[in-house]
Amino acid sequence: MYQLSIFDAPLVGESSLCIRIPNPVQAAKLRKLAESLQEKIDAKKNPAIAQQRPTRRRASIAEGMYFEAKQLEQIQSWLFAIASSIEIGELPDILRGISSKAQLEVLREISSPSWSELDRKKVFLSDKYADWKLSLKRANIYNWLQVEKAIVALKQLHSEPTEDPIQVQIRRLEAELIGLKIHDFFPTPNDLCDRLVKLAKLKPGMKVLEPSAGKADLAQTILRYHPDVHLDVIEIQENLRRILELKKFNVIGYNFLNSASGEKWDAIIANPPFSEFCEHTYHAYKCLISGGILVTIAPESVFFRSDRKFKEFRQWMTSHNAWDEKVPDGSFLKSANPTGVATRILVVKKLSTL
Repeated sequence: MYQLSIFDAPLVGESSLCIRIPNPVQAAKLRKLAESLQEKIDAKKNPAIAQQRPTRRRASIAEGMYFEAKQLEQIQSWLFAIASSIEIGELPDILRGISSKAQLEVLREISSPSWSELDRKKVFLSDKYADWKLSLKRANIYNWLQVEKAIVALKQLHSEPTEDPIQVQIRRLEAELIGLKIHDFFPTPNDLCDRLVKLAKLKPGMKVLEPSAGKADLAQTILRYHPDVHLDVIEIQENLRRILELKKFNVIGYNFLNSASGEKWDAIIANPPFSEFCEHTYHAYKCLISGGILVTIAPESVFFRSDRKFKEFRQWMTSHNAWDEKVPDGSFLKSANPTGVATRILVVKKLSTL
């Protein structure tokens, strides 16, 4: 036996109180419908095209699919809210005919701020919206006044969450990077980020530096696995620094070779500019505490070029007991700014001094 629910005041135009009876069967149907949308939402938020080699066209398609996912999430949240209200017998009468995703899609579209009262009236006056009118009729909504009432009731049940404007700005700035030629900017692919962080063997409280942080792919991985370290970042490109600042990273400098003088870190994890790889590696080593560790991406050319600079660097690696690990061919083709350059991971631990 379910307890009846009585609203405190009569509905407009009614002379008596409205007694509503819970309907667990209908609630279960709507909840199941809401749950069935999750797979499609996840697929649109993480589309296969987003895993392909980045291009502006693919990024635009992925962004459009993300927007569609947000729209589906709104429909899903309404379905859950309606189901919960039906379950306790407190669903507003104007929404009692809602039984499908299509009906809510029409109401979501009509509730857009770009739609005026006149636009909503036209839905019931034009054959252009015949499918919409049929869908609304099945929900017992027959005119624009009932549409207005249904929209108000839906928003009272569950308002659409406002997307964080900072996140919107970050997505826009990152999308603008695709196809943009920035000198020595090749973001670290996710699986390589994971490997670099694992090799660093970070511990809570460590002071860590990412000296060429880009748009934070590697820095985000560091904090995902080790949120309890103190992480500093440096980035020379102004547009990339803006992204780092919006993501709330502690940006301590502009040019690593000039801005980190005198400071020391327990660990430095880097994907440095390859054109200045040796210089960055020497400087990073100087910036480590005694016993600190450097884990960095190195271009394959470092290990075979015959220039004096690279011969001396290889001697330096030998004298400092550095070791390297080959990165699978084509790894950086998965980068947000892809390149076919062959790479290795170089690990150097600074000798302890007494």
